[in-house]
Amino acid sequence: MDFSKLPKIIDEEKESMLGYVHGVSGPVVTASQMAGAAMYELVRVGHSELVGEIIRLEGDLATVQVYEETSGVCVGDPVLRTGKPLSVELGPGIMGNIFDGIQRPLKDIADLTKSIYIPRGINIHALSRDLKWEFVPDKNVRLGSHVTGGDIYGIVQENSLIKHRIMLPPRSCGTVTYIAPPGSYDISDVVMELDFEGVKEKLTMVQVWPVRQIRPTTEKLPANYPLLTGQRVLDALFPCVQGGTTAIPGAFGCGKTVISQALSKFSNSDIIVYVGCGERGNEMSEVLRDFPELTMEVDGKTESIMKRTTLVANTSNMPVAAREASIYTGITLSEYFRDMGYNVSMMADSTSRWAEALREISGRLAEMPADSGYPAYLGARLASFYERAGRVKCLGSPQREGSVSIVGAVSPPGGDFSDPVTSATLGIVQVFWGLDKKLAQRKHFPSVNWLISYSKYMRALDDYYDRNFQELVPLRTKAKEILQEEEDLAEIVQLVGKGSLAEADKITLEVAKLIKDDFLQQNGYSAYDRCARQPGEHKAMYTLMGGGLLCAVSGLVLLIVATATDFWMQYRYSGNLSNQGLWRFCVAGKCHAHTITVAFWDATRAFMLLSILSCFAGIILGLTAFSSGAKSARTRSAGVTLLVAGFFALLALAVYTGVTVNFFGKRYADWRFSWSYILGWIGIILTVSAGVFHICAYTRNGSQDAANVSSG
Repeated sequence: MDFSKLPKIIDEEKESMLGYVHGVSGPVVTASQMAGAAMYELVRVGHSELVGEIIRLEGDLATVQVYEETSGVCVGDPVLRTGKPLSVELGPGIMGNIFDGIQRPLKDIADLTKSIYIPRGINIHALSRDLKWEFVPDKNVRLGSHVTGGDIYGIVQENSLIKHRIMLPPRSCGTVTYIAPPGSYDISDVVMELDFEGVKEKLTMVQVWPVRQIRPTTEKLPANYPLLTGQRVLDALFPCVQGGTTAIPGAFGCGKTVISQALSKFSNSDIIVYVGCGERGNEMSEVLRDFPELTMEVDGKTESIMKRTTLVANTSNMPVAAREASIYTGITLSEYFRDMGYNVSMMADSTSRWAEALREISGRLAEMPADSGYPAYLGARLASFYERAGRVKCLGSPQREGSVSIVGAVSPPGGDFSDPVTSATLGIVQVFWGLDKKLAQRKHFPSVNWLISYSKYMRALDDYYDRNFQELVPLRTKAKEILQEEEDLAEIVQLVGKGSLAEADKITLEVAKLIKDDFLQQNGYSAYDRCARQPGEHKAMYTLMGGGLLCAVSGLVLLIVATATDFWMQYRYSGNLSNQGLWRFCVAGKCHAHTITVAFWDATRAFMLLSILSCFAGIILGLTAFSSGAKSARTRSAGVTLLVAGFFALLALAVYTGVTVNFFGKRYADWRFSWSYILGWIGIILTVSAGVFHICAYTRNGSQDAANVSSG
């Protein structure tokens, strides 16, 4: 196949900056005549212009890490310096796309080459220049406005889920001299011009950022909201936070990839960046096949989760050196969306393959090996990666907050957690979801070992649980105690049998079995159990509260109508059809106010008015509880208040009924209760029902939500 017509990215102004290949050792190339080059500068190696990065400088010799296969590179081949670091393009078009480790769009390459293989040296734009995007300038940015790095100056609706906020690059500032009107533009069109001290700067919707450089923020904030995964064992026992760091170490076949994919599918993050770093190609193909078919409900609409996902694929048969680039590419994309104010989750599967790439490159460089042959700087590289996670106050205006959560899978050989990569990772991350080979062999999935796993974010989430799920912390503590006791008793059972245990110990074993089989275990491939309902999705409870509020409002209307109208009783007076209420009586169509004071009328009026006021107060309490997350105390108070309202109305009608039947009814001929009286009884039924609904919602909030056990 002829690839000569494929597009190339050539930095023409740098073409004279040439070095020459001095030596080749796998993915490591030594180049001479490279005086003036910078560390981590991007270079093009050989006649095929392979992408490489300078990782060592000695005099005029530069050591280059090449991100493509180096077969055919000869001594004396040119090495072209670009004068800039390895960078990624950031702009509309990232969502729903799949890139390789150095952000080359794999779908576009496949369309160009009509092949399943990536030709060496192909360098096309990461983001398409052919697509048009609807750009809407920010109403607060106009000619003459002063803007600084991070300011949002426009919006592009990338898809039905994601509003892509166009931001000023962090290093830019100045006075706006041009802002594009609303319309369709591609990402290479100029949409803003700035003037800073006489220097003009033209801005497009795309910005370029070095992958190894952390994007700046205003302030790092403490985490305070959980990263909900849909996995009961993780959300209930070992919660992570938005902006947290998590490691999932486990042997082969324990389900690391399934958990990573489940987090990508069902977590409460706004954006998902899934990095397949050195893993099997069939796993990435499974992601590409499954994700477009999965949907999520957003504002009553069904949307594909691919609309909030971007994939960085660097499978095990791709060049080893590119594994490191894929990790940095993924975290830079995550930071970009974080700066827009989104909560981003990055899944790295797996960091062990990245560490193996570091070990291979280190060996090629003849560096002194450390434990298991890994380089001595392994821990520092891992720390610099995980430190880019966190919840931050974003740069620029308007003020906004965003977060990057990193979930890194680790594949220790043989499931040995003393492996250097696992040990270094556990010294950095705050959450450890340890997978157990024995649980996986027993088909217990997720195979998270509840005895060795931990989360250091418990204290950070105390305020959240106190506000929303007050009983979760004691329930979680009790569940862990039961599981620990069961583990201790298991050793005794193996020695002397279950029959010799005390009855209390037998109950402990049975309760632990219920927790393990019915709560901790989940079927990731079933539609009903693959995602546990997340806290906040209390559909049954909100249904009860909604029904209660509807009944309460209807009851209030009926009580008011019954109290105000004059048709409690109908009778004949002097041959004329008459009727009376609590305030007036009517004879032959003419109504008159009650002029005499009768105790039972006064009591009925008082109880009805108290009922109306109590019902109104109950509705207000119910509405505030419904709008503020259904807090238990308010829900219960609303229920009790509505029951009291029903009780007052019941007293009113009981007094009226008793006196009318035994006294007033005997004075008139052909008397009967009329429709105002009947409406009063219906109002009582509705008001009491509303109170019962709220009490049921309160009990459900105290049990279901706190334990977080209901499955989807």
